[in-house]
Amino acid sequence: MKKVICILILFVFAFLLIGCHSELDNRFQMIYKDTSFGILQDKNTGVCYLWANPNSSVGGITAILNEDGTPVTEWEVKDG
Repeated sequence: MKKVICILILFVFAFLLIGCHSELDNRFQMIYKDTSFGILQDKNTGVCYLWANPNSSVGGITAILNEDGTPVTEWEVKDG
């Protein structure tokens, strides 16, 4: 019986993760991607985020801030 409950909990947890992932796919737009980092923009707030190591399942994400500590809401990709 414990085995069945554990399997049921795992299925529920996996379902919740998949649901959250698809919601995030709709909320964020990748505006720049390199091999070691990416820039995501929140479609609802406009805030830009630095995503470390977007090509693997490990990494980190943090908001990009201006000098005064406010979030960056516009990102311009420059060649060069």
